[in-house]
Amino acid sequence: MPMELIPKFLLPGILDIISKYDGGVPLSEYLKQYFKNHRNAGSRDRRMTADAVFAWYRCSRGFGFESRAPTVELIEQCFGLVASPGPAPEGFNLQRLMPQQVELSVGISCEEWLGSMLRQPDLFLRIRGNMLPVLAELEQAGWMPRVLFGNCIVLPAKTDVARLLAPDTYVIQDASSQWASSGFRPKPRALWLDCCCGAGGKSLFLKDLEPSVGLVVTDRRKSIIHNLKERFGVYRLHVPTSHVVDASDKDALDRALGSQLFDGIICDVPCSGSGTWARTPEQLHFFGPDVLQAFHALQTSIAVNVSRFLKPGGKLHYITCSVFKAENEDCVAEIAEKTGLQITCSEAINGLDRRSDSMFSATFVR
Repeated sequence: MPMELIPKFLLPGILDIISKYDGGVPLSEYLKQYFKNHRNAGSRDRRMTADAVFAWYRCSRGFGFESRAPTVELIEQCFGLVASPGPAPEGFNLQRLMPQQVELSVGISCEEWLGSMLRQPDLFLRIRGNMLPVLAELEQAGWMPRVLFGNCIVLPAKTDVARLLAPDTYVIQDASSQWASSGFRPKPRALWLDCCCGAGGKSLFLKDLEPSVGLVVTDRRKSIIHNLKERFGVYRLHVPTSHVVDASDKDALDRALGSQLFDGIICDVPCSGSGTWARTPEQLHFFGPDVLQAFHALQTSIAVNVSRFLKPGGKLHYITCSVFKAENEDCVAEIAEKTGLQITCSEAINGLDRRSDSMFSATFVR
C-alpha cells in the first residue's frame, strides 16, 4: 500500500495516538479503546489508522526518531516502508531499532530478527484431527493454506478463520510454539503439570497428543485460568485441575500441589516476549535491557521451584518466547546447577525464515 494512500483527514488522529500512547498497555488494546471513543470512524479508516500506528512502532526509530513529537512526514515514511517492503530508504538504519547491546541466543541473527519487525508474521493454525476436510473448506472459501509440518498450516496474518471453520477443528498457535510442544511425547495415563499455563495452548496440544494424560495447571492470574477452562470446553476436553498460584512463591506452590509428583512439567515462563515482538512492535520501541535481570531471576526461581515436583525419570520442558541469551541459555545453565537436573536438549527455535515467532526450548530430566 503506497504511503500516499493515508488520507489526510486521518493524520490528526494518528498523531494524537502516537503522542499519547506510552506503552503501558498493549497497543492493540489501546487502539480498541480509542476507536470505541471515536465511533465516527468507519472500518476502513480504523484499519488504516491502526496500520499507520503499528508501522510507526515498527520502524520510526530506524529513521533516527527519538523525541515525543511525531511528524506527518515521518509517519508516511514508516507507513511506506512497512506497506511496500524493499530496499531500505535513505536515512533508515535497522540497527537503530534497538540501540542497546543485548546478546541473542545462538542461532538467532540480530539483523534478521530486527528486520522481521518490519512485517506482520503469518497466522498459524494447528488442525485437530483430519486435515483434509479443513483444507478443502479453506480452499473452497478462496484461501490457499500451506502445510508447514505435521498439522500446522499457514494463512495470511489477518485471515478471519472464525468465519471459515468450526471452532473445535483448529487451534490458533504459532508454528514455533507447535514445534516446541511436539517434543512433549507424553505416555498414556501420565501425570503432567503446566505451570504458568497462560491461555492453555500447550496444555491443549498435550491433551491432543495423549487424551489419557492427567493434567494440573497453575497460573497466578484467575482470569487466565478462567479462559483456559473455557477453551477446554470449546474443544470438549475434560477441564484440568487448576490452582491460582504464583509459581515463583515456593511456599504457595507447596500448599497448592502438596506431595504430588509429575511425569512431565511444562515450564513456559514469563519473559520479555522478544521472539513475538513482530506482532507487538511497541514492546521493542519501549524496551529497556534493565528488565532482563528481573526476568532471569523470575524464570530461574519458577523452574527451580517446580522441579521439586518432578518424578525420577521425569522431564521438565523449559520454554520462553524470547530471543535473549539472558532468558534462555543463561537460565538453563543456572537451573541445571541449582537442581542437578540433566539437560538433554537446548535450542533456539528460529521462526524468522517462515515468518513465525521465535522461541527457546530446553528439556531437563531427573
